[in-house]
Amino acid sequence: MYCAECSKKIDNDSNFCVYCGNEVKKNRKNDNDEISHTDRGIIIPASQGRRLLNLLIDLTAYTVLYIIIFIIIDSFGYALTPNEQYAVTILTFLGYYTLTEFAYSKSLGKLVTRTKVIHRSGDELTFNQAFWRSVTRLIPFEILSHGSNHPIGWHDKISRTIVIKDK
Repeated sequence: MYCAECSKKIDNDSNFCVYCGNEVKKNRKNDNDEISHTDRGIIIPASQGRRLLNLLIDLTAYTVLYIIIFIIIDSFGYALTPNEQYAVTILTFLGYYTLTEFAYSKSLGKLVTRTKVIHRSGDELTFNQAFWRSVTRLIPFEILSHGSNHPIGWHDKISRTIVIKDK
């Protein structure tokens, strides 16, 4: 399991995080007897397999949205400059993730895999948290931060968020 405060791996029977001293509270289990998260205590992240599937579904959804936006712009007869294309690309990306994760705590990928994103405190994301989580996804090579056994990427660490199995 991982500490809700510093997101470092700790023993399952710990009462306190050995790295930051955060108190670990008793686990709450969902109907499938799989730990998802607790009331401001231990937070168990979603598996790397679910996270990868989230990414693949979301990239597909984002690409479809991106194509639709460019078709609409083109239908008005407006030719975008390369800088305008780049701006539309970034705004579409930020809009997709920020709005879905703020409004629903999940993107299309998380909906399919029955996961959701929360703040490490266990609270739903604020708009600012969802926005900065989306911005940090744009860090070059950010996707490589998921390469270890630790399923928490840089965009989770920086924004203090975590993806968990939804009930």
